[in-house]
Amino acid sequence: MKLTNAQNANGYIYYILLVIFIIYLPMPGYSQGSIEGSIVGTQEKYVPFATVTLLRPSDSTLVKGTLSDTSGSFRFVNLSPNNYILYISHIQYKPYYRSVNVTSSKTVLPKVYLESSADNLDEVVVKGSRTLIERKIDRVIFNVEKSIMASTGDAHDVVAKSPGVRIDFQGNVTVNGKSARVLINNRPVNLSPEELSNYLKSIPAQNIQQAEVMSNPSSSYDASSGAIVNLVIRKNIQQGVFGSAALRYQQGQAGRTNAAGRLIYNRGRFRISNTYSYRNAHYIRDFLEENTFQTNNFETFWNTQSQQRANNRTHLYQMNMDYVLAPKHVVGIQFIGSYDQNTSLTETDNAAFSQQVLDSVINTNENIEEDRFRYSVNLNYAAKLGKSKLNIDLTYLDYVTDWKQNLDTRTTDLQGAQLLYNPESRNRLDRRIELSTATIDYIWPVHKKLTVKLGGKFNYITTDNDFKSENLLDEIYVNDPTRTNRFLYTEITQALYTSVDWKTGKHQLQFGLRGEATQTEGESVSLNETTVLDYMQLFPTIFWMFSPDDKKSISFSYRRGITRPGYWRVNPFRFYNTPLTYRVGNPRLRPMLEDALELAYTFANQISITGFFNYWKDEHNQVVVQDNANQTYHFEQINQDRGSVFGAYLNIPYQIKPWWEINAYLQVSQTTASSNYLNTSYDNSQVSFYGSLNNSFVLSKKGKLTAEITGWYASPDASAFYRVRSIFDISFGIRKRFAKKWSVAISVSDLLYTQPTRLQSVQDNLSYSLENRQDTQTIRLSIGYRFLKGKVKQPRRRNTGNSDERNRIK
Repeated sequence: MKLTNAQNANGYIYYILLVIFIIYLPMPGYSQGSIEGSIVGTQEKYVPFATVTLLRPSDSTLVKGTLSDTSGSFRFVNLSPNNYILYISHIQYKPYYRSVNVTSSKTVLPKVYLESSADNLDEVVVKGSRTLIERKIDRVIFNVEKSIMASTGDAHDVVAKSPGVRIDFQGNVTVNGKSARVLINNRPVNLSPEELSNYLKSIPAQNIQQAEVMSNPSSSYDASSGAIVNLVIRKNIQQGVFGSAALRYQQGQAGRTNAAGRLIYNRGRFRISNTYSYRNAHYIRDFLEENTFQTNNFETFWNTQSQQRANNRTHLYQMNMDYVLAPKHVVGIQFIGSYDQNTSLTETDNAAFSQQVLDSVINTNENIEEDRFRYSVNLNYAAKLGKSKLNIDLTYLDYVTDWKQNLDTRTTDLQGAQLLYNPESRNRLDRRIELSTATIDYIWPVHKKLTVKLGGKFNYITTDNDFKSENLLDEIYVNDPTRTNRFLYTEITQALYTSVDWKTGKHQLQFGLRGEATQTEGESVSLNETTVLDYMQLFPTIFWMFSPDDKKSISFSYRRGITRPGYWRVNPFRFYNTPLTYRVGNPRLRPMLEDALELAYTFANQISITGFFNYWKDEHNQVVVQDNANQTYHFEQINQDRGSVFGAYLNIPYQIKPWWEINAYLQVSQTTASSNYLNTSYDNSQVSFYGSLNNSFVLSKKGKLTAEITGWYASPDASAFYRVRSIFDISFGIRKRFAKKWSVAISVSDLLYTQPTRLQSVQDNLSYSLENRQDTQTIRLSIGYRFLKGKVKQPRRRNTGNSDERNRIK
């Protein structure tokens, strides 16, 4: 079997034609309008620094945003003739909104008078920015709708295209070189990397408003988060009935279909939203592994080629319901349920060469069937007590997996004679994870310059893994006691945190401290082994920002964090994919501790350069263990001794022309990893470069036809025990909006098919390399529809301050 490349040459013709179509589209000649106005508050005083935004009436999505100047004036230029909603907000005044009709000439509005606002829960949700990337004191915001490639795809595309974020072929997410967790509305998604990838691919990007990238989260976030990528689900400010539907088909070597719908009812004190999505995806993946086994003066070389054909079907339903008990008291309930059906067939050919002469070939067929069912229920209460805010969350999650595997292996010699090697085997894993969480958060504004936050969390997790392995002997499946096992794991965490926010003049300071106590117990029933851990840690955070004017700022942050091993890493079962290779977990894994520092400078209110340094100990990694005597190898989980990365990255969003906007991201860093694993000391160090360029084009006068071309390059890099070779990508897309409700988009990903993952082990006693080609070269057609029946009403801001569980009241 050989690795497949782009196998259909006709596909390249369509790609090339689409590129030519984009290049030769005539650039628009602009005859556009503008809006000017001024804002007046109490006592006929002009209001400076009010947030002024233009929204689309159909779905309240952002068109443009600005701030009023010191004389209360604001101005929008280069506007397509259309109807808009003008939305103005200021912390001291009630929100203001009105319809505005923009023609091809200048529109001068009468003075806007704002009414003084008393403290209540009804605040403004809209945050104005017209750029793809925004820089805040503690995070970078990626506005999804500004990216065609991201907004027409799924949540996996959104994460992968966020600044500084990379996803490797195993699904591991990193931010600026360090591990990261993915949150949805500030709620962690506790899944293995592969499960997380499938889950994210089931969520349409149309439902996502923005991605928040936090390389150093504050103390109110779970200390185990490391870096964070938080996906903010889209919210609407309308009252009435409204919703959306999306259909997408993607074709690579295999086809993938996604369909999703969202229906929201918003009336008075009651709000309910329902979202359903279905995904049917086929994948073809190719692997090439090479091993050299050295025993005395005898050398054996393995060339292992595999192809996997997989299918994933996912049903995902989500319901959110909120009820306003009183003007300052809100209760809510959320239900999320999903059902996955996964099947795969992996054909593996292992050619063994002794002293450079072909000795034998081992053929293995691996069939997997897996059903996954997950549901969670969240209860939330939010209140405003004077100027203070209180939030309470109670969450229960149940996750059940039924995994079945059949292995059929045949070994032949040079003459084609079949050799008895391993019997046919079948394995089954029944797994259940239950998670119960309670959190409380309190925000206390001591005065206008000082705010204190307090909170606590209790987390109780149990996992039950029942693994059965059987071999076919004399046409009867017989239990294999050397592999059958049951593993029970319990983890309890208690946490308290506090943070102080202080603003004075041009300085902002935040000091935080979080304490977490954790108790874990892993019991292997069949092996009669129990592993117990009990530890307590303190995690400080420091943020500082100095803004000499409204165009420039300097910021510094420090954070100490902890990363506990994923549940899949501590499972001690052996999962075989051929009779000679398997992977195994390690219940004795220790938590990883990390210190991270950043120093950033932002100028022109958008261009930023950031220097960073991260140092960690006991990182969790998968390592290859090779048995030269028996000519086998396996993968196991270990604690890598120590590692660090330092470097700098530059982010440049820039508008070249009224119809052409770019966002450039450049990063240079050096990664070093050291370990004494298997009594062998080694240091793996590499200077690396990563750069990306996003080009966005407006190709029509009214802005309904847009295009995007993106590219990125990652140089060779170091990753724990491996050296990773370079990789790059070029993708593009075009989108057309029709009649305010419909949209159609076509995009091409990995145009040149240049995203294979290739790595080489750097261990002295091991010769192992891997090349993995995913089905990344695809063409995608997306159709979207939105509708609204109702009228614009004042929105309600719901902000819990809880970063560990889902933040629904914001």
